Amino acid sequence: MNHHTKKIFIVSLILLIASLGLCALLMSHIHTKGTRLEEYTVALARKNAEEAAFIKVTRLVQETATERDSIDQAFFTDESESVSFLGNIEGFADSIGLTLSTDNLDKVTGNDNTSEYITMTFIYSGERQQVLNFTKYLEDIPYYSKIDHLTYNKTQNGLWEGTLTLLIGMKKSP
Repeated sequence: MNHHTKKIFIVSLILLIASLGLCALLMSHIHTKGTRLEEYTVALARKNAEEAAFIKVTRLVQETATERDSIDQAFFTDESESVSFLGNIEGFADSIGLTLSTDNLDKVTGNDNTSEYITMTFIYSGERQQVLNFTKYLEDIPYYSKIDHLTYNKTQNGLWEGTLTLLIGMKKSP
């Protein structure tokens, strides 16, 4: 090999090594930037998912406001509401010709020790159909309630008597 060929070979070899080094450096740089881009993409996707969930929850809260308000009104907030409720029940019973008395009015704690109820025992008498209709009315009151005890009896004077114990839920104070 002559001197000129050796020189070209050495320059070519240096350029090849420099090119390979530059290529390796670029690959390393691309890999580093790609890893960082992947981290940013995951973080952005997580942020977008959180934002979408927040928007969905906010929209759900706004859309269900009236339903939550109506549920909130289905509970007594305190014992004083039971007094006006009893007045309404007595007025209704009187308007349909029933004799009504309230035998028991008390605040009780449920079996789970977390819920509270106002318990009311009504004794009412009148014609059979009136007693049945009044019982249906008490079953469908617009409160969170349950009937704890119910009996019907035909009295000696031909009237029917109903005894109903009603539990109405109380709203827990926050």
